[in-house]
Amino acid sequence: MPRLPKILDVESEWDATKPWMTVQERDEAVAKLVQDKGLEWTIKRLLSDWRLFSQCVFTTHDPRRTPSKLPFKLYPYQYKILECMDWCLGHGSSLGADKSRDVGFSEVTGIWLLKHWFCDDDFQALLTNRKESMIDSLREPDTLFERMRMKIRDVPDALKPALLPGFDAKKYQTFMRLINPETGSTITGEAPIRDFARQGRYSVIVYDECAFMRNLQQMIVSASESSQCHFYISTPNRRNKFWRLLEDARKNGTFPVIRVHWSEHPIKGAGLYVQQEHTLVENLRELMKKHVDNTLD
Repeated sequence: MPRLPKILDVESEWDATKPWMTVQERDEAVAKLVQDKGLEWTIKRLLSDWRLFSQCVFTTHDPRRTPSKLPFKLYPYQYKILECMDWCLGHGSSLGADKSRDVGFSEVTGIWLLKHWFCDDDFQALLTNRKESMIDSLREPDTLFERMRMKIRDVPDALKPALLPGFDAKKYQTFMRLINPETGSTITGEAPIRDFARQGRYSVIVYDECAFMRNLQQMIVSASESSQCHFYISTPNRRNKFWRLLEDARKNGTFPVIRVHWSEHPIKGAGLYVQQEHTLVENLRELMKKHVDNTLD
């Protein structure tokens, strides 16, 4: 039998652009790790590093490649996005994200939500998009909720007793709603209506592709008291409300704003990458300190 790759090695030969192992190989390696070290030790170790947790728990799917499904091996800028989201949740801060298309931001947001849904008690998240059909749809497999459902299905069997105890997909996976019966955590979707999020109270509210929401101004007002953490994420769409929101945040320091440019993608930017003044990977720490210096001290 061929030797399995070192599943906990995230430093040496960490080339995120190359296939790391198949999903089957990953699942076998995780099962062996649980057998050798125990489930409690394994979960504790995975929780110590987003890169470990992502590659051992989650998959990513892209029909343009072969194989189409692989363990989710984070690119450096994706790892920084997750760190930034964790920081904002921990400090009760909102976040603005101006991104290029097809840099995997929705995928990263999905695994961030699921990790907290797996592990945190009473984590309540609300998710919206420019169209309800992009949040969840029986006819569209590439919706935000179907991507998360796929990741739940692909959690290695060896980890499910710790991450999904008592989880019944038919009972706890419904339209625009995921319920964790063990932790009491939920991820809920809601259409981008004027009275958005007015009734609930949430750990975080995620506005995906909000530059294309016609009711964004009314939604922000309606949801203003429902959470301390509002994540405004979108590709640009002229100088509209989303653009003004991020410009005001940059100017007044009300919350951090990050820019995720396609050139930071190691495949899309291969041979074309040019160091920029505001790249996410190089300037995230300085950006966070600028907006919350007193809190960090």
